[in-house]
Amino acid sequence: MNKSDFLPSVTVTMISYQDETIIETCLQSIREQDYPQDKVVIQLIDGGSTDRTADIAEKYGAIFKSMPELKNYASRRGGLALTTPSTELSLFFSADNRFGSPLTLSKMVAAYLETKSLGVSTLRYAHVRDDRPISRYFALNGGTDPLVVFLRLNDRLAYDEKIWGIAFDADQYEFGLLANFSSFRNFPTIGANGFLYPTNMYKNSHYASDGLHIDMAYEASRKSKGGFAFVEGETIHHCIDTSVIAFVKRRVQYAGDYQFAEKRLYKIFDSHSAFWCIVFAIYSITFIFPILRAIKGYFSKQDIAWFLHPIICFAFTVGYSSFAFKMGLKKCKEKLRLN
Repeated sequence: MNKSDFLPSVTVTMISYQDETIIETCLQSIREQDYPQDKVVIQLIDGGSTDRTADIAEKYGAIFKSMPELKNYASRRGGLALTTPSTELSLFFSADNRFGSPLTLSKMVAAYLETKSLGVSTLRYAHVRDDRPISRYFALNGGTDPLVVFLRLNDRLAYDEKIWGIAFDADQYEFGLLANFSSFRNFPTIGANGFLYPTNMYKNSHYASDGLHIDMAYEASRKSKGGFAFVEGETIHHCIDTSVIAFVKRRVQYAGDYQFAEKRLYKIFDSHSAFWCIVFAIYSITFIFPILRAIKGYFSKQDIAWFLHPIICFAFTVGYSSFAFKMGLKKCKEKLRLN
């Protein structure tokens, strides 16, 4: 028998909609993995794409489930993507994700087999020089929301840091870290963008079925004493091909939808984080500290994309402030109507 016969099967699962411009390189990176391809299933839960997304999925042997009735319900499609695989392991991916190297999947699976962890992620995002500046900036920063990074809850380690800023118990392994998180106060926003997990552990999670991937991972950490593995030296390439304004609008809307989801277990923004959100707003509008952080980052890993930091911090502050104002106004109107 070959050594590969003992390796677990993996479903790389994701949602899609009108993704013909980005899905091919995503699927190609999966098929180029140095992992037995007869043990790799690709699954797309699609919102009814009318472009070439389905044809490209077929080209790479993917299971393509078209669900036009869920076109506007990405979280419900995400729930199906998280809970419907039947393989031993699943990896929650995105159409704008690519594996950083042909060895990434093998090393992530090896980390899981060594530790039997609750899930596996890469320690960092891939920094690709040919990417747009916004994509490089978010990779360097370790997350796509500067407020989350400011709160030390980023899902990946920033390139100007050697030790994760959040407090946790971590054991060093040859592959990287096995981390245990004590509470949601220090639990990173993991669960997506290349998160490998044992399928059966999460299949019956109602957080997973609702597409709440962070809640899914956090719930598992509360129920089990196991930790999460972070593979060092391998990366996930998160390609962001949009403008700063468009991205901020999308992220703020996503954060708002997620924050007020009925089943939420994990909340980034609550009464305990309110003080630090105000500090972040002051931090952003003064521009001084974001500029200093950009300079520090530049000397850690030279890339002018670091200097997007003050601009993006300010843009997110404006976006979140506008959202908070609208929500407050909405609540006031509801109270007046009830009275």
